[in-house]
Amino acid sequence: MMREINKLTEGSDGSLDEADYTRTVETLLSGGSDPVITKKPEGTWTHAVTDKAM
Repeated sequence: MMREINKLTEGSDGSLDEADYTRTVETLLSGGSDPVITKKPEGTWTHAVTDKAM
């Protein structure tokens, strides 16, 4: 399993990209009459884990 995770984070420090997060939230909200989520998550974006690991 760690090999697969390493492939996903290769060439980076493993930090999440805020633009990717925002795009994912917008996609999940954009389901018309049947969205995956119905409101933006609050307090869900953080770099705390990777900041502590560094």
